[in-house]
Amino acid sequence: MEIRQEFAIDAPADRVWGALEDLALVASCLPGAEVLEVDPAGTRARGRMTMRLGPIAAGFEGEATVARDDARREATLDGKGADRKSSSRAQMNMAYRVVSADNGARVEMNARIALSGMLAQFSKGPIVNEVAAQLTREFAANLQARLAASTASDDTHATGSVTPARPPCAAAAPAMNPLALLWRVALHQLRTRSGDLFSRIMLPVLFALGVLGLWEAITRIFEIKEVLLPAPSAIWQRLNETLPLLVHHAWPTIWESVAGFIIASALGITLAALLSASTLMRRMLYPNVVFFQLIPKIALAPLFIVWLGIGYESRLAFSVFISFFPVVVATLAGLDNVDKSLLRLCRALTASNWQIFISVRFPHALPYVFSGMKIATTFAIIGVIVGEFITSQQGLGYLILFASAQADTALILAAITVLCVFGLVFYGLVALLEKFVTARLGG
Repeated sequence: MEIRQEFAIDAPADRVWGALEDLALVASCLPGAEVLEVDPAGTRARGRMTMRLGPIAAGFEGEATVARDDARREATLDGKGADRKSSSRAQMNMAYRVVSADNGARVEMNARIALSGMLAQFSKGPIVNEVAAQLTREFAANLQARLAASTASDDTHATGSVTPARPPCAAAAPAMNPLALLWRVALHQLRTRSGDLFSRIMLPVLFALGVLGLWEAITRIFEIKEVLLPAPSAIWQRLNETLPLLVHHAWPTIWESVAGFIIASALGITLAALLSASTLMRRMLYPNVVFFQLIPKIALAPLFIVWLGIGYESRLAFSVFISFFPVVVATLAGLDNVDKSLLRLCRALTASNWQIFISVRFPHALPYVFSGMKIATTFAIIGVIVGEFITSQQGLGYLILFASAQADTALILAAITVLCVFGLVFYGLVALLEKFVTARLGG
């Protein structure tokens, strides 16, 4: 496989070139690299490259030879190493050069890497270039820090003393963690592709305001009766008049929806994990999950009333039942769609099924899990509202049904507005939880 990378350094090109001549310094800037021995000429070194996958470690130990052209600031590095634990071998031929740039220097690299043995499967996935890009960014940041640390020595040199061309060597960087790298790569891509956040927020807001303005204008121009379609201003007025009543009825709807969502998410993730881990469980249960998914669930709502009575238990159970399936299906899809090359790497590192699940499968499935949970937020609210329609003396569903009997359309839409606000906040909290969990795992 071939990897091309480049990065910029805020320092003169000669200074960067001098730093790259120090193999021990270069190793200290590269996560997982360690120099064990360097010859006096600084052209041959023996070292180790370590990576960690949770509690499992793999290390390539070998040697590298460097040929430099100081006049052109170009060099080639030939290295080879072996990992005894997995019986894998690696060979690398890398050409790099340092060129002057407007704001300092630019380092360009072109590497050819060949892997053999059990870890060779890792070189077949598209994640290699992304991991290499992340490693390059970390190396560039560490090298920049090393150069900045030697600024004081350069200032002394300007007053007449002699300063070595190479910055002082530092302690070796921590071992490379591929999982953390992959998560940071994913977060970096998300940030770079997110686009203009302002426009993403303002465009839907402006569109909604335009719809409300058009709605207001139509009801006024055509003098539509309020019982048929009240204007947004009338709905707002009714909402302010009945706000205490709306808050009173919103509370049972909110806590039942949140409780149903939490229970459904926990059960759905657990069942999906069992189906993914056991072929027998998958063959036995998954067809039944699909079968129940196809049933019109609202038609089953009266049965929950018969089984559990007219209290909150029936509404909570129906909310769990209706929001359970999206979480199961989405989580199972995420657990099944892990990069096969990464799974082969884990097996090559002798990881157990539990370690693979905790370190690879579940973190990879998180976007799918949260997609299912976001759908479940809406379903959980629907389940509670349907239950309140059938039998309840409180809740927004009951209030909507009561307002409908009184032909109070403005109150119906005011209650729906409160439901919409709650739904948006609920969805937003799940989205924030997704960002928090992703950031924690990526850190």
